[in-house]
Amino acid sequence: MRIEKIAIVGAGRMGRILIDKLTSWFDLLVIDKDYKKLELVNKEYNIKTTDNLNAVSLADLIILALPGDAVQPVIELMNNYIRDNQIIVNIATNVTLEMISQKLKSNKLVSAKIIGHFHEIKSGEIPIVVLDNVLPYSDLKRIESLLSVFSKIGITVFGNEKMVKKINTIASEEGIRAAFYIKEKLKKEGIPEDLIRFAIRNVASGTMKAFASGDIGPFAQKIIQKIKDDN
Repeated sequence: MRIEKIAIVGAGRMGRILIDKLTSWFDLLVIDKDYKKLELVNKEYNIKTTDNLNAVSLADLIILALPGDAVQPVIELMNNYIRDNQIIVNIATNVTLEMISQKLKSNKLVSAKIIGHFHEIKSGEIPIVVLDNVLPYSDLKRIESLLSVFSKIGITVFGNEKMVKKINTIASEEGIRAAFYIKEKLKKEGIPEDLIRFAIRNVASGTMKAFASGDIGPFAQKIIQKIKDDN
């Protein structure tokens, strides 16, 4: 199956990431009931938009770029318009295939979960896309079609979608915990609020990125060694 036209249902933050990554490669149609979001898309990209969900019938591939609590209601409405040969992809981290497979009148449901933060991806960081439910390998055309799309978004691998929820949840929770701790500690030192925000956004974030990439400088290496010695 060759994918030419893609319907992106949802013009929020992750929807706009998909638009940005795919607009040069495919014929996109963006669907959202929020006129303001569609207006933003229209200003930035020269692509078709609509608030009518029945437009999904025109696409080869439908990507659900929706908040978790909106996925199932939209799927129930979308059942009236989907065709047998369409591939439907859900990217909501906290919505599993199991949760929606029985509600969707299609046997071509795929999960594509993104490991990455909106602002980081927007600034050029390459995310990882974990594809689930694309096997068995007997359906090679479907696999090739999906890879042709999601390889434009990031590094694409096959895996269990539930793993992504664990990664995103733990990383987000611990990141926020660290930011909160830094803020409280600097407040006690009498540091102004604007400098605290900068310290978290620049120094702390940059140090974590350097640690992840193995590019830690001498100052940070001493901190790491001190933490190891303390433990």
